[in-house]
Amino acid sequence: MTKAIVPWVVLSVSLLALARGAQAADPRLPFAGVFCGDEADVGRTFVALPSANGILSDQELAAFNDAYTAGNAPVAKIKRRLSASTVRGGWCVAEGALAVGKKVVPLMVSSVGEMTGHGSDRLADGVTLIARPLGNAETAAAAKAGTSTKPATMDDDGPGDPVAALRAAIGDRATMAAFWSARPDVVLAGSAPGELYVGAKARKTFAAWKLDLALDGGIRWGYVPSSHAQLAWAVANVRASSGDGVAKTPPLTYRVMFALLADHSEADEDAAPEHDTWHLVLMHFALVE
Repeated sequence: MTKAIVPWVVLSVSLLALARGAQAADPRLPFAGVFCGDEADVGRTFVALPSANGILSDQELAAFNDAYTAGNAPVAKIKRRLSASTVRGGWCVAEGALAVGKKVVPLMVSSVGEMTGHGSDRLADGVTLIARPLGNAETAAAAKAGTSTKPATMDDDGPGDPVAALRAAIGDRATMAAFWSARPDVVLAGSAPGELYVGAKARKTFAAWKLDLALDGGIRWGYVPSSHAQLAWAVANVRASSGDGVAKTPPLTYRVMFALLADHSEADEDAAPEHDTWHLVLMHFALVE
């Protein structure tokens, strides 16, 4: 069930203390406390940051998670959040801003994870994509000038039914449009401020964008542990252009978060999903710096 949009949710953000001497902490670590879900859990298994090389290694991820527990928690505000859950797990996207020193950094954060709490009603981030939304005019100008930053090449986590379904859909507009789940709580987030849509509006907006998509490199992916292999996340670099004919835009390469849900009886948690039942429930386009 889709939760109501929450205005200006306060989000804790942790800073790692200064290292020995005068050397400052890794500047990426202020993002360590940025969460989309309800639980500020440090069990995240995958984090992608706004920089081109922002896919954290296991060692960096450990430091990133440790930074959250270091204390000193300034706050950021989330202006709008869309979240959804099933017995398999949950997904969300939040838009807001974070104070980093004297700068205010706009954020669009997406997450996929387990449902926790006594009533299994709280989403704990397991996989997080943190992005800085950029205006469409700025993005189009950079694309036309050829100055857009391309995300670093991603590793590939190998084959699996969810990514096989994603690969089969992503190269064709009609197939990709049909790949969206019919659920009322699917979420689409674009790379620009305010581009956050849910349900039928998400599906309609995605179709209206007239995107031609192509994978660029590998796919990092996995199952939400509590989902009995029926809710999966995937993060990939995706090359996209929109429109038709002379109106077609120059291609841009985005880092994209996907959440994929197997259409299966939620009363039978142990049943294995069929190969052709995967559908898209979350898609978040992020540009990098």
